[in-house]
Order: sequence, then C-alpha cells, then structure tokens
Amino acid sequence: MHGKIGQDRNQLFTTCLDDYIEPDNPVREIERIISEIVSSFDHRYLRGQSRRGCRAYSTEDLLCLYVYGYLNGITSSRQLERAARINLEVSWLLKNNHPSYKTIADFRKDNQEIVMLVFYQLVEKLSLGEYITGKLVVVDGNKTKANAKREMHSAKKLKKQIEAISKDVETYLRELEEADKKEAEAEKSSDSSKDDTDEAAPISSSIQERLAEAQANLSEKQSLLDQMTESKKNYLSPTDTDASLVTTRRGKVAGYNPQYTVDSAHHMIMDVLVSTDSNDKRMLYPSLKHLVEHTSIVPEVILADKGYTNFEDIRKVHNEISNQVYVSLQRSSRDSLDLLFEYDSHRNIYICPQGRTLTLYKKHVKVKNSFADYYKCESCAGCPQTEQCRKDKRSRKIDRIFLRYEHQEFIDAYKEKMKQANLKNLMKTRKSIIEHVFGTISCNMHYNGFRLRSMAKVQIEAYLHAIAYDLKRLFNIVMPPGSRPFIVNNSILRDNSVQNRERSLIFNVFSQILLSWLLKLGLLSRPCHFDHILTEA
Repeated sequence: MHGKIGQDRNQLFTTCLDDYIEPDNPVREIERIISEIVSSFDHRYLRGQSRRGCRAYSTEDLLCLYVYGYLNGITSSRQLERAARINLEVSWLLKNNHPSYKTIADFRKDNQEIVMLVFYQLVEKLSLGEYITGKLVVVDGNKTKANAKREMHSAKKLKKQIEAISKDVETYLRELEEADKKEAEAEKSSDSSKDDTDEAAPISSSIQERLAEAQANLSEKQSLLDQMTESKKNYLSPTDTDASLVTTRRGKVAGYNPQYTVDSAHHMIMDVLVSTDSNDKRMLYPSLKHLVEHTSIVPEVILADKGYTNFEDIRKVHNEISNQVYVSLQRSSRDSLDLLFEYDSHRNIYICPQGRTLTLYKKHVKVKNSFADYYKCESCAGCPQTEQCRKDKRSRKIDRIFLRYEHQEFIDAYKEKMKQANLKNLMKTRKSIIEHVFGTISCNMHYNGFRLRSMAKVQIEAYLHAIAYDLKRLFNIVMPPGSRPFIVNNSILRDNSVQNRERSLIFNVFSQILLSWLLKLGLLSRPCHFDHILTEA
C-alpha cells in the first residue's frame, strides 16, 4: 500500500522539552507574563516557605497551569491534572512536574488574594501598553448558573411545610399519649392477657420512630427558614447557600450576577465584581467604585443598559466618578404624561395637564433607597385622563398621587439629556462592546456556569475567567489568525528559534556519537536509527 509509514515506537529521541514548543507559541508568553507578575509579589505570597515536609510546587507554575486551563476551557482540577501528564504545552509550563488534583484544587480555593493581584497587575500592564484606555467603558451583568441544583427552597413553601410537619408532630404526640394510656390500662387490668400488652408495644415504638423523623425534618426546615430570614432571601439553594435565584437563558436557576466592566478600545475586561443581586438595578455605583479603588483608572465615559435605571446610583457616579455616565432609561406608559406635570416651586404644588392642583400630602417618605414627597390631587373625579393617570387600574381610588424625589432636579435634567440624538447613537455601540465578552466566557465555561461554591470562591473563578479572556484578546490582537510574527525586545513574543536549532543539533550529534560507541562495545542489544533525528544547521 502506498501510505504513510510512521516511526518506530522504540525509536530513541534525544531532544529537550523546549524543542517541542514552537518559538511563537502563546504558552511562552503566558509563562513570561505570569513570571513578571509573580516576581513583583511580596515574599509572603510565595509557596515553599517552610523547609519541613515535601517540597511545594511554585506559585508561578500553578498560576500558569490555571491561566492555561481557563484559556483553553479546562477548569476542572482533575482535568488539569490529566493535562499535566498528556499535554506537552502544560508539561512545558510546569517544567515536567505533575501535581495532584488535590494540590491544584487547594491552590485555587485558598489563594483568592494572589489571583486578584495577578488580574489587577495584568490590567495595569494592559493599561501601560494602551490596550486599556479608560476613555469609554461599558458596565453590564451576566447572570451565570452556580454549581448547585436547579431546585431552591422557597420561604413561602418552607413556612407551609413547617406548619404541616408541626401538625404531624402534634398528631404523633397525641397518638403516643393514647397508646401509653392503653398500655397502662392493659397492665392494670387483671382481665387482660399478656398478648394485649405485647401488641401495644410495637405500635408505641412505631409512633416514636415517626415522631423522631418528623422532629428532625422540622428542625432542618426551621434552620433553613432562619437562614433565609437572616440573609433576607426569599429563595435558598441547599447546595450553595450564597447563590440567588436568577433568570438566565436556561430559565430560573440558582446563580450569581457578576458585573463586568469592559473597555471599548480593545474590548478588554477591566474589572469584575460578583454579586448575588437578581438584577442590575443597584450595581452601577458599586461596580464603578470597585474599579476605581482597585485599578486607579477613572473612566471618562460610562455606558450601561436600562437595567441600571437607578437615579440615586447615577447621581453618585455623576458626582464622584464621571459626569459622562449614560444609562438607557426604562420607559413606561406614564412617563410621557408625568413630564407634562408642572411644578410650581413658589407654591410647592404640581399642576396636571388638565389644570388641576396636586398639593403636598406626605413629606420625606422613604422610597426604596431614596426619599420623596407625596403630592395628591383630590379632584380627579370626572377627569378625562383618569384611566391613563392612575398607576393601578384595578384600584377604586381615583386620586392621583405624584412623587417628587429628593433630587428631582437632577432626575428631570438627566431625562432631558438622554433625549439627545448623539447619545442615542452612542448607546447603540454598547452591545457590540460587551455582549461578545459574555459569549466567550460562557463558551469557556462550556455553558455550565461556575465550578466553585460560595461567593468568595466564585469571585476567584470570575477573576480567572477575566484573566483568560484578556490574554486571549491580547494574543488575537498581536498574533491575528493566519499570521504569527516574531516580535522582539519588549513586545509580546521573542524569537528564539535559532538558539533552539543550534542546541538541538548539538544534542543530536552528541547522542549519535555516544550511542555508536555503546553499540561497538556491545552494551546495546539492538541498533538505533538516527537519520530522522539530525536537522539541518
């Protein structure tokens, strides 16, 4: 047959591990970046401080392993352990070490601060290289499934279950009391036979077993309800108690809502903050404050979708971070009508479009995270716009109540500003900047969500996904598909192919001479072939 003939499996190779990795392979850059970052770490972050016991795997090697794994969608510690044995790139990164899955898993679990430092130092390097500019940033949340079952405990259902189990416990106690009375009467009765008392004993023990089971179940349910009351949650996952009920493309699941801040220059992730909020309404200011505190990058222009419509947060961002914060506002059928209400500051009243007066009804009332004054119109009867004006169509009350918030002047001015045509066009670019970030990260997760449990550990994993995403973007920018240039000096990759070829040639020639000498002395039982080993100088 005219087919390819493979090499002999007994063929001896005399090459080093570095020869198997191409000079322009991205793993070389992963190793260089992580090495530079780790070299700047404080001494206390490095492993192997104690001389007792087995030698520790280095912090640098395990970080390289995780970055490579998350870059290639390998997030399981067992899969990473297997990759260290069968993957040449991983073997090169780990210098042919083979850590166990427990060592790998414990490093990720116990080193949140190290992973966080790596991410923010990478962001700093990207900022110095002008891959991140901070001129235009987009904030958005990506609701992601937690490592938990879909079923969650509901506070409403738990209360019903506790009531039902409590009734069962009361029933069992009554039955047990009646059984005890019958047993006592049977013992006292001189006419009763021994068989009657023998029949009563199994019944009593059966009731006691059911009672013990019901009491244990009641204690478990009550503990879950107390936990939900303490954490102010309506739903609780028994697997990951920090997770919240979030709505994803796959329905309602136990999950988290990580907030990503992405720069528009090269779509790099600048920051990620894991949240348990089921929506984005209260996360605009905390996300941007977290970014400024950890990176010292103050964004100039900020974009966010209508899920962040919270004027109190918008006002804080406007005053403390940037006055160019643009959030698509949520619209309702009453918005256009509310704008027609005129405020008379001298008389402190509102005048509706029909000319009727709304006077101050309540003052400085707490409304969610702000305060408002209530204005009420008591002459709405017979008004032609009553149906459009009322908030609750089913209510029998026809009086119109209007809320004037604590910072109403800012709210009115912001609503007017967001009507500008140039801002509407700017908001259209938001999706193209951030949405593909979510798609790439979800693909790396294999659409299965986070692997770790509890909010602190999920934050570690979110940082690792962000590191992997930024490096993937960097490699695609510097080395676009189809062209892998060698860039020397301070650039991303260095060309050491000449050095590798010279070293490989020296090793191969030396090995040929050594093995030929061993054959002549009869120390080898069979010949070895070297023709394919030699390379051209």
